[in-house]
Amino acid sequence: MSSAKHAFRNTAATAALIAAALATTPAFAKQANIKSMSFNTESANTTIHVGSSDKQKWDTLKSGNVQFWGHMKLNTRWPGYVQDVGVALGVCGPGQCGAFPPIWSASPVGRDYDHQENFSFNPSIIPLSSDTGIAVVPYGDQIIARCNQHLQPDGPTKSYSFTHSFHASFSALTDTALDMDNAVSEAQGDSWPHPLYDSHYAEHGSFDVQIVCDPVIKPPVQDVANDFGEFDVENVKLFLTTYQSNQAGSTPGTVCPSLKVTSRAQANQAGPVSMRIWRQKNDGPITSEVQQAWASYDATKNGYFATYEKWEDVGATAYFQYKTEIIGNGPFEPFDGWKDITVHCTGAGGGGFTDAPQDNPENPPAHSDWQGEVTVSDSAGFKKLCPRKGQVAFEVERDAPGAFHYRISCSNGAFFTGTTAAFNNGGVFKASAAHELSIVRTRSIQCTLQEIKQNGSIATVDNSTEDFTCIKRKF
Repeated sequence: MSSAKHAFRNTAATAALIAAALATTPAFAKQANIKSMSFNTESANTTIHVGSSDKQKWDTLKSGNVQFWGHMKLNTRWPGYVQDVGVALGVCGPGQCGAFPPIWSASPVGRDYDHQENFSFNPSIIPLSSDTGIAVVPYGDQIIARCNQHLQPDGPTKSYSFTHSFHASFSALTDTALDMDNAVSEAQGDSWPHPLYDSHYAEHGSFDVQIVCDPVIKPPVQDVANDFGEFDVENVKLFLTTYQSNQAGSTPGTVCPSLKVTSRAQANQAGPVSMRIWRQKNDGPITSEVQQAWASYDATKNGYFATYEKWEDVGATAYFQYKTEIIGNGPFEPFDGWKDITVHCTGAGGGGFTDAPQDNPENPPAHSDWQGEVTVSDSAGFKKLCPRKGQVAFEVERDAPGAFHYRISCSNGAFFTGTTAAFNNGGVFKASAAHELSIVRTRSIQCTLQEIKQNGSIATVDNSTEDFTCIKRKF
């Protein structure tokens, strides 16, 4: 054998070994140089509910849907490109985010990356510390600790709410390619979102979430445990409220009020409530969005309520219409039909939009200065013995201080009048009161809340109906 042939055979063997090694070894991305990278985030109106598994302390993050908005940008220098991107909960650096809870991921395989996303995740991905280890992000421990700072002598029996700040990290894996036609992304598996274990760059953003520490309802010792049956949403109400503010319009020199859209559902027990909220602005398209809220016990209303609120960016004088319906398994789920409001802006681009004509424009009904709701509720649990007490309660609000002069008339003959002063709740002034109802027989009771205005006119704010059942006592 000649030395030339021997060298050729050694070279061929070496090439075969290298090819085999490359076939069994994952490719490593070569870090690209970048021009800039940014991650801008904004909060959304979402809530995390905290529960108690032992009725002694808060210890559980309930299932739900947390949302925030983000804008991701990454500009590379040629011949660099963006291969994989991901968003994880918490603050992590390049190559560190794989161990953090993943929220979102994608494989763009492009020279540059510019994308906006409405991120969402279930609170179940937020880890809690235990005897076996410390959570990689502190948010769950911090939330539960703050809830437990407000325990009552008998445990977590009083609701408490606060706002908590979260952080998210946008990380990217880059590579280089002279020809983008040959740049391909490797398969990440069936799971989504994919944890991004390998990354070259990372940026961070923050967002706020409303936290509600749900109270545990402990029935009286002598009462039989309440059997609520299957979870059921009994009704839903929609409220449209404007508040004076310095919100700028879309045209310079224009100032618009703030518009708050509130959807509130009443359920027979604690649990998740899904709502579809329909919207139309002026003569534009009718759109809808699905939101989830958690029904928790409200001691002032003596019932379980779920509330979702959103603020509208008005921009110029406009006419809005909204409708809220409950999404469930039944064919006749509760809904609150279309309600409308015109938001009048002032200044250079106010718009001059006028209201739709009233049925009787010469004698329109009085409009209440206050917006809110009245609730008729039953004090009975499993035992519906009579006579017993019921309750009619209300909560109203507006953007100016003052007193709310009211009257409540009910179909069982009950009639209440009074005045209650409003308290300042972050620039929104709220007033509330409650009265007892005497329940002596099986019947449906409807109560109507009205505002007594200074000129003597009466304006209806809201009404509510509750079915009361009386069961004879057995000896």
